[in-house]
Amino acid sequence: MLRLRDCVTGVIVEHNSIIPVSSGRFALVDETSLALHGKWPAGTILLDDGRGFLDTATTTVKFVSTKLDSRQLAKRELALIALENIRAHGDIYRAENLVSPVIPAEIAKSLEPSELQMALTRVLSLGHLQIVAKSPRITMRYDEELLPVSRVKRTASNYQRHLAAHSECWQQRTFTGIVPNKLKAKISEDEVHIYENRVFARLVDHLERYIRNLIARFSELDEALRQGLELDGSASLHRSLRNSVCETWGESFKQGEAEKIKQLSETQLNSLEEQLTKILQLKQTETYRCIPRDAAVPLVLKNTNILHNDQHYTEVRQLWELWVKEIASRSKDYVQIFQQRQFQVECYQHFIGLLLLRAHTKMGWKISFRSDNNWVLTHPSGIEGELSLCGGDWHLSSQNSGFVGEIVFVPLIESPVELRSVPGRILCCLNWKGDSEGIINCSPDNLFSEESVIVLVQRWWMTLFASVYGEAPSNLPNAILAKWPQLHTRGVFYALDNEGFNINRWIDSFHLAPKNKAAVLKSYFSAEVMKFCPCCGCKATKSNLIVRNEKGLKANCELCSAAWQIRYNGSEWIYEIGSEIKGGQPGRWRQTIHLLSQSFV
Repeated sequence: MLRLRDCVTGVIVEHNSIIPVSSGRFALVDETSLALHGKWPAGTILLDDGRGFLDTATTTVKFVSTKLDSRQLAKRELALIALENIRAHGDIYRAENLVSPVIPAEIAKSLEPSELQMALTRVLSLGHLQIVAKSPRITMRYDEELLPVSRVKRTASNYQRHLAAHSECWQQRTFTGIVPNKLKAKISEDEVHIYENRVFARLVDHLERYIRNLIARFSELDEALRQGLELDGSASLHRSLRNSVCETWGESFKQGEAEKIKQLSETQLNSLEEQLTKILQLKQTETYRCIPRDAAVPLVLKNTNILHNDQHYTEVRQLWELWVKEIASRSKDYVQIFQQRQFQVECYQHFIGLLLLRAHTKMGWKISFRSDNNWVLTHPSGIEGELSLCGGDWHLSSQNSGFVGEIVFVPLIESPVELRSVPGRILCCLNWKGDSEGIINCSPDNLFSEESVIVLVQRWWMTLFASVYGEAPSNLPNAILAKWPQLHTRGVFYALDNEGFNINRWIDSFHLAPKNKAAVLKSYFSAEVMKFCPCCGCKATKSNLIVRNEKGLKANCELCSAAWQIRYNGSEWIYEIGSEIKGGQPGRWRQTIHLLSQSFV
């Protein structure tokens, strides 16, 4: 039985070959042979290679059939191209090379017209296809039909035999012969449905689909660029969020570069729209309509005199060959498709890691690469976290300073059917359109992907820290309570100035049990974190930090203008960021966390 890991839930299941699964949802638990794809290691994501199934040595994995319209396909293709470019130019193993996660400027290369596009522009401007549609090559078709004698212009070769055998066609019979009433006649008609015109009609169909796909792709790129260029004047965003997103956008494009790319995109769109109009006009001509829709033409054309010698049909043949060359460059066999999709999975995993590292950098944390797929995250207060890539998932955890916790970010390059959130796991989906807590849209064409990750990371960390702020550890020895720092209430640390105080040296002098030592460190560092801005990591000045009774406090940041506080609403303690912000999309500058008191272990 094939064992698979559900990427969404993290649960290992035994595969049922009868029930189709969503492409991209399950991963191999053990090294497995995938028939024509060969052996793949544990952790390989099972993705559809275009056949709708994957064979293994013991079973067949069937995939749920999903259909995307041209707009969705174009959006996905744009995102995948951007992911590959970001992977090529970004190095997450070096903190100074965390490139912008939005569409890179290198995407402009996809705007360069292909050989087919240039040839189509030339042929349509010179009118070759229009001439073929208006004055097609034809052949004479001869049919035999029984007609009244008065309408017969040319008799069929067997008209005498037919007349002798059909007396109903006689008008009268005389001694000298038969006077016919009807004769079998030979009728000639112009025949448009010839091989060369079938090629023309099918070429028009192929070109229409080709141009529509290009229009969809350029439209998606143009929309993404438009959103980026309109950020600076957006009134729907809080000023701090607007500045942050504009800064991320500016990392991808130099001054005026995005405007030039957008202008080029619009020029291409206008040209494609004109070409589509001309193609649709060709489909209304008599020549096109004379060719049956089911009249197929193989990819390799016959070498006919008309296609090689006629001035206009030669252009038809050349366009057909360029179209075949174009689809050949995009079409791959099943093995190539599977390998390419595995590479795209790696690019997306890299992208999610990039977002997580940049999210911590934006919040003031320091990033340092420790070992293979493992990073150390250091808060300005001294607390350390860990980010690691394990089994294709990103694990964010804290296991020092007394804090213990973990949250998993799951890259899903294909959104499974009926996707639901899972506690403790953040599902990061490419081009996700839903609205569900615990599921976020992480895509290069989404300008707010980075901010979405920051909001979740910020909320997770601050829930961990603020929940124990102002609470006294239990069962501490009298020896340490007697020498508790005078600025603080006995047994509790608050967000007060501890200048010159070294927590590690002080606590080591008491030789505490590990449990008590962890509890004291947890109390101390929860208080230290409260002094730092949760949005940018800047330390609040004494004048901007007010410590109140019990857990209460209020602070402001001079750098990013964030305001945070812990207050009691009569029934529970609440940690708030930006409570005064009323309008505009705030991002990480507005959060409300209901604190559940956590007892010290």
